[in-house]
Amino acid sequence: MDALRSRCIRFKENTLEQHWERLEWLLMDIEGVSTVSIDRKLHALTMQYDLMTVYLADIEGILLEAGFRLDDSFLQRIKRRWIYSTEKNERANMLHRSPTCCSDPKEIYRLKSNN
Repeated sequence: MDALRSRCIRFKENTLEQHWERLEWLLMDIEGVSTVSIDRKLHALTMQYDLMTVYLADIEGILLEAGFRLDDSFLQRIKRRWIYSTEKNERANMLHRSPTCCSDPKEIYRLKSNN
């Protein structure tokens, strides 16, 4: 499973007018962030980062601490919470080296039939 993630972060419209360059510099300084692309018309950025190094929640926390205001619409809040939850599970699965219980269904059926 690939650990590289691509995400779009949307901001409140009046947040980024004077801070585009600072935003890109701030994100590229975060360990694990590999690319940043800013769309000024949509007040959004797209970035790629390594999930094994950093979570989206960590990145957004750094942005909030720096004074950037994320889009807090209902859809964006739900999307962020979903991503936070799935990223923790994805990382845990990547770190888990042993095969899953269902890696060999024939073995499971064989064990059931013996009981």
